[in-house]
Amino acid sequence: MGGPSGLCRSAISEHGGREMRVIVLISLLLTIMGCHDHAHDDHAHDDHAEEAGHGHGHDEEGMSHQVTRWGAKTQLFVEFPVLVKGEESAFAVHLTGLDDHQPVAQGKVTVILTAGDATPEQFVVEKASVPGIFRPLVTPKAAGKRQVVVRLETEEGPQAFDLGYFQVWESEALAKKNFHEHPPEGISFTLENQWKMDFSTSAVTNRELRPSLEAFARLTLPSDAEALITAPRSGRVGAPGDYPMVGKSVELGEQLFVLSVGPQEDADFAGLEFALEAARIRVSSADREVKRLGPLVEQGIVPQKRLDDAMSTLAEARAALQSAQRRQGNIGGSQRVSGGRDGLRIPSPLSGQVAELFVASGEWVQAGQPIARVVNSRRLWLDAAIPQAYLSKVRNIQGVWFELPGYTDVFELDASTLMSVAAEVDIKSRTLPARFRVDNPDGRLFAGMTTNSRVVVDKPLKTLAVPRSALVFDAGMDVVFVQIAGEVFERRPVVRGIEDGDWIAITRGLEEGERVVAVGAHTVKLASISSDEIGHGHAH
Repeated sequence: MGGPSGLCRSAISEHGGREMRVIVLISLLLTIMGCHDHAHDDHAHDDHAEEAGHGHGHDEEGMSHQVTRWGAKTQLFVEFPVLVKGEESAFAVHLTGLDDHQPVAQGKVTVILTAGDATPEQFVVEKASVPGIFRPLVTPKAAGKRQVVVRLETEEGPQAFDLGYFQVWESEALAKKNFHEHPPEGISFTLENQWKMDFSTSAVTNRELRPSLEAFARLTLPSDAEALITAPRSGRVGAPGDYPMVGKSVELGEQLFVLSVGPQEDADFAGLEFALEAARIRVSSADREVKRLGPLVEQGIVPQKRLDDAMSTLAEARAALQSAQRRQGNIGGSQRVSGGRDGLRIPSPLSGQVAELFVASGEWVQAGQPIARVVNSRRLWLDAAIPQAYLSKVRNIQGVWFELPGYTDVFELDASTLMSVAAEVDIKSRTLPARFRVDNPDGRLFAGMTTNSRVVVDKPLKTLAVPRSALVFDAGMDVVFVQIAGEVFERRPVVRGIEDGDWIAITRGLEEGERVVAVGAHTVKLASISSDEIGHGHAH
């Protein structure tokens, strides 16, 4: 009984630990945002103390408008009290750059009220009160319907945002009686909080995505991109300079190792010279014997067998001569230092890096024993194992893309990089290997890396798509967070379709033109747990 009880206690402890970590994370997020909001409240209060004496305060009972518009480069979110003739309304115009989701810090903002042929009324603020927030004061001269336009002028040029038509009321009492607008409901996440973190939104658009199939893949070295350095003879291993280390960059022909040559080896060299000369004599003698016997065989004086034996002797003598020449060539590659033979220099057979060292400096090796392995990873192979279930599509491979842990890139390889598709299925894995060429000039990728690649097997299809980072797996389903207003978001379950690099198709749950949180979705998810606390304290 003690064993199972201990396991239960362990499981409970682990579960409690996870819950505690979640609670701590949420508390920390709330604390940071709460501090920011209080600081912003204080700043707003000080900055606009003078403004507090103006206006009529008709926004105190929640009678205000909220409008969000997206331009080509900028997002506008504006809050302003209901418009009353002759009364001052303080607009809070929030402007955010769409490329970096940072507040627009410089520029001039103009609020324009128009009605038919009447002269437009313009209300200008020359600079932001705080980065991203402009506060023009609008005082309508007459009651009635007015088209409201906000114009932003920056160094990059002007942008105009049409907010639509709004009623300018004759009196505050009339506004209170007839105003029925309510702000959008959802997950509150203020722009001030968005601006201080890595955050962005993306429009839901139709994109061309390529159908693909998943295949386990491994990066490997081409057969000609690695070389094993072995000892050409017995000796003690050293180096011309510092002994090479794993990771050392080397050039083709660079001298890496030295095999020391002792007195016995020097004597062996003399013996090689003698053996070489003897081999030459044997070849010459055997050649003369073949030439002598040839005419005698033709005349029938001697049998053919004697000529055959002589030719075999000549062939053996020539083989012995070639072997002696190779041995002398190896030794001949050594150099003399201070009048004595110092050893056989061993160069790198290719440019690249030392990948492995098999012996230490000063260690004795035998002929043929591995010393080191050198690789050149500037060019790699991606070997993708395509499952047997998908083999009907392998004749139409258009390329492959893959991601790697720790890398932000999506690596794309087009059809021209496909080198080969195997002729048979691997019996053990029931997969068909396909090999792609990977250019790796900066050496960012390494042989041995593994990934789940996506082999592109068909032409692109046009479909609604969102960035991969927009999807959050929550409560057993894929969800996105739709921006329904500048500071309000909606949790929306979706059904995903095909994937292509950074993009995922959405087959149900979204409409074209909607905007989703592309970066920061997990933070909005945390905000949804306690939206009141996180959204509270936003000062406009």
